[in-house]
Amino acid sequence: MTSIMVWGAPEKMAPRRENDFYPTPWQATEAFMLAEAELLERFDLICEPFCGDGAMAKVMERYGKEVYATDLIDRGYGQGGVDFLKTTSLPSNAMVSNPPFGDLAPLCVEHAILTLGVDYVALILKSHFFHAKSRRELFCRRPPARIHPYGWRVDFTGGGSQHTEMSMFVWDGIVEVGQTRYFPPLLEPQCQNQTDMFSLLKK
Repeated sequence: MTSIMVWGAPEKMAPRRENDFYPTPWQATEAFMLAEAELLERFDLICEPFCGDGAMAKVMERYGKEVYATDLIDRGYGQGGVDFLKTTSLPSNAMVSNPPFGDLAPLCVEHAILTLGVDYVALILKSHFFHAKSRRELFCRRPPARIHPYGWRVDFTGGGSQHTEMSMFVWDGIVEVGQTRYFPPLLEPQCQNQTDMFSLLKK
């Protein structure tokens, strides 16, 4: 689950969806899973606390991961009615998600890393997430280990109207300020995992 602003002329602004529900396109999760494949091998269970309809979780499951999926709103996937900001523990030390883009985003980051102490946290955030004075302290206190910028503008609306640059921020253990690694932009996958790739090649 996430929330976005659809940019354009005022008269063409699309109304926001109920509860700011914008499923994560499979390409965004697929590209991340490919980039972090070796590092994710140590986790059999991954928490997805903003699972929505399971868009991200289903991709992770195709990579052999068990996903503990929850969300505040019940959308027929995972466990609904769970407020992540009120959780006191998670069943895994790994969390991958796409939190709401608004004011809740920094609260989610702080809760996962500082309050719950989750060791591996990977979140889709706006690329300029830390371009704010109020978030500098968080960055200095617990800088991300890796930043994977998306090499395309991820379309969360399905209508080609998303124009916000996104990145996957990964916190993985304790990293000193200045040691964050910034990777080349991720390529947009054209098919999902090897099974779909072989199917595509046969066409």
